[in-house]
Amino acid sequence: MKLAIVTNAFPRCRFELFERLARDNNHNITIFKYADWWDAESKWLEVKKWQAVGFKLPFMTDDVYFHFDPRVLWAITHGDWEVIIAYGYGSLTTYLVALVAKLRRIPFILWSDARLEYELRCSSLRLWTKSLLHRLSVHFIASGTSALLFLQWMGIHQDNITVSPYAINNEALYRNYLKWQSISSDIRSELGISRDAVVILYVGRLVREKGIEELIASFARLPDKQKCALVLVGDGKDLPVFKTMVKEMNLSQVIFVGRVPHDLVAKYYAIGDIFVLPSYKDVWGLVVNEAMVCGLPIVTTYEVGAWRDLVKHGENGFVIPARDVKALIEALQILCRDPKLRKTMGQRSYEIIQQWDLRHAVDSVELALKKIRNG
Repeated sequence: MKLAIVTNAFPRCRFELFERLARDNNHNITIFKYADWWDAESKWLEVKKWQAVGFKLPFMTDDVYFHFDPRVLWAITHGDWEVIIAYGYGSLTTYLVALVAKLRRIPFILWSDARLEYELRCSSLRLWTKSLLHRLSVHFIASGTSALLFLQWMGIHQDNITVSPYAINNEALYRNYLKWQSISSDIRSELGISRDAVVILYVGRLVREKGIEELIASFARLPDKQKCALVLVGDGKDLPVFKTMVKEMNLSQVIFVGRVPHDLVAKYYAIGDIFVLPSYKDVWGLVVNEAMVCGLPIVTTYEVGAWRDLVKHGENGFVIPARDVKALIEALQILCRDPKLRKTMGQRSYEIIQQWDLRHAVDSVELALKKIRNG
């Protein structure tokens, strides 16, 4: 099957998903990637990387951009595509591509990450514009339960929706993790962390919307913080603010690692005891997947898209309201004081994530394509 994939944002895990579809399922896939996020090359995929005209819409409270690329429209109009798949709602190009597909009678699949919890707070105008794209789509791929619930709430029938896990290559990460785990004591020593300290780990961008201020404030108020360490892996525009905050609170147990290459992230999961992602807003949060592959209990918020599918409250971690310092302190305190619970919850994380991997994501996309073929 000859597929066109149109996107302005493309996570690496999705790139690997389509690579496997092309390699193992004999699809001819061209990706039109019109925003400069990261370089992508593959012998199995054709990648058209163009820089679209784009700017942030000033009247939108969210990070919604006006992207337009006539070259993508030309390629879609003149190619002999059997199916066209596009990501998300935040680009004019997506809407125009869907319209062209409709006029050419080419099946158009919308891949949606939109979360019900977030969309319920959006304006009626914004929901109406999304409904326009829905009318041009013959099938939908939802990235998880929150996205599925949004599509259903918008009136899309269950038969027209396929859930494809927002997933990573679990096996590759786990192999890398085991390598670092074997020298975890050395890594702790390198960072100045004692062997018996409870390591609370965060991985991601260091920006306010990730809830870092609340995380640092919660750590400062932990009764047993002298027996713990907070390790923050990543970089971001608000890093100076957080460093100042830590200095003013005299928190010597807070360690800023900085940005690390993605293939070295497992080094820090190997020393973690608890993983925390206290975001105000997160479409999914792939770091939750990563931490679960590495057998860590999770503390996250209801604003992180992954929570419905991956974090079972009281089973493999805790889900709390965003910005709630008191709830975050309570969750961390429970886990810090109970090594047996950390181990049990970490093992449960590992079990849950086995059914949420790249192989399942590939199979689900293939299922969606078969539905299209079968009419």
